[in-house]
Order: sequence, then C-alpha cells, then structure tokens
Amino acid sequence: MWFDNKDPEFLDASSETVPIPELDIVSHRIYRHPSGMIYLIGEVKNRHECNLSVEVNAYLLEGEQVRGFGWASTLIPILIPGQKSPFRVIFHNVKDSFNRYSIRVKFGVTKQNPFREIKILEHCFYVDDSGCFIVYGRLKNISQNRVDLVKVIGAFYEKDNNILALDIKPSKPESFEAYQEGDFRLTVPSRLLSAMVKSYSLDFWTPTGLSLFSIKW
Repeated sequence: MWFDNKDPEFLDASSETVPIPELDIVSHRIYRHPSGMIYLIGEVKNRHECNLSVEVNAYLLEGEQVRGFGWASTLIPILIPGQKSPFRVIFHNVKDSFNRYSIRVKFGVTKQNPFREIKILEHCFYVDDSGCFIVYGRLKNISQNRVDLVKVIGAFYEKDNNILALDIKPSKPESFEAYQEGDFRLTVPSRLLSAMVKSYSLDFWTPTGLSLFSIKW
C-alpha cells in the first residue's frame, strides 16, 4: 500500500476508458496523496482465451490539454483467462489542475503458464488499534517444486465492488520448499479507507519457471 497511515484526498474528476474486447477495466479510482502525488488504482480482467501481459496507460486532462501521463503493468504480470489483477499508476510532479482522466490498456500474448500451485488455506480480517484494516492468512505450496519470490496481492472494495485500495506484500517465507506452508499479512494503512472496506479479494504471484522477456506485444 502507499498511504503510510495518512488519509488520501478523493478527487472529483470524470473518467473515460477505451474499451477493447480482450480486457475489461473492472473499476478504478483516483486519489491525491498528502505528498501531492496522484495515485490511480484499478482492476482489469482477462477476457481473452490466451494468457496476457497487460500494460495500463493513463492521462490526466484539463479539456484537451494533457496535464500528466503515467503507465504501469498489472501487479500480476501474466493473467490467465478469466483472471483479474489490480494496477497502480503513480503521477509525479503534477502541478497543473485537471478535471478528468483517461485509461487505456494494451496487452501482449504469451504462451508461458504462470505457476498456480500455491493454495491460500485460510484468511481472516480485523481492524487494528490505529483503525487500519488488516488481512492475515496462510498459504501452501501444493507442488513438489521449490517456489521463489511469492507475493500476495489484495484488492479491497467498497460497496458495489468498486476498488478502494490495494496492497502487495511478500509472503513469509518468501520462498517455499515442496508442500511448505507460510503466512501473509496485508494492510490498508488509512483509517478513512479502512472504514469503507466492504469486501476484498486475494491472489498471488511468483515468477518461478517464467522468462518474462518472451511477451509478444
């Protein structure tokens, strides 16, 4: 996450998305951090029959004038068919005002199959003494192979399943031997956002067995 126990400012800006049949932009939200940086978060869903690598391009606009540009890959770098992933685009040094933003996505097809033999065994949530929403859980490598650099990704939603916040953290341990178990902890470190959370979703990512340079754009 990114707010460091500081509440963001909700921005009143209209939005537009450029639809493509292979990907859904499920929901999105824009904030101003107390530092002045702009954060655009959202989720995309793979509607294609192939595995995809997805890039998000975003523009801050005042009328037809571009006030800022940012891009990011999805937090899960390769999406299998039907899979969702959050994204986060950060705009630095935005000095001019803007009244709308535009989101465009592009994708590359890959024949690589990401490792999916991690199972989230259980999870629960609570609100800590500072008012922050916490998710704690356990996961297990259900394969016979060693798995490295495991990260757990959480998307947090308000009413109507609109994305509100996200977090990505390494599991503990970060690498798993065959059939080993571990745990994870995700946080929404803003009291304002934590009070608005109605539901959340969890996924994981590991680059084990992949060469991410084979993407076909």
